[in-house]
Amino acid sequence: MAARRGYKIWDVITLSESTPNLEELLQKFEEVHTHSEDEIRAIVGGKGIFIIKGSDEVGYFNVELEPGDVISVPENTPHFFTLMDNKQIIAVRLFVEENGWVAYPVANPGLN
Repeated sequence: MAARRGYKIWDVITLSESTPNLEELLQKFEEVHTHSEDEIRAIVGGKGIFIIKGSDEVGYFNVELEPGDVISVPENTPHFFTLMDNKQIIAVRLFVEENGWVAYPVANPGLN
């Protein structure tokens, strides 16, 4: 998959109530944003929710993730991420960009 899609780097992100600066990290992830590449995540532990912008008729919709799930949010698609009530997730992240996670805030996210 890495060769076919051009992924150059990967990392593992672990978020829980014991994560230093958790609120600061969540503030970044919970802001509606886009990426210049697909956002690929494989969930290893815990749970989380991606809130993704669909068509104008659909609006935003939730995708709940748990261990064993893999998600690919298409590039330039407005979305954000948050933890579920358990406040814990472990995910493998794949990147084409060697800078890793680079987000571009959406000026008018259209959340209702």
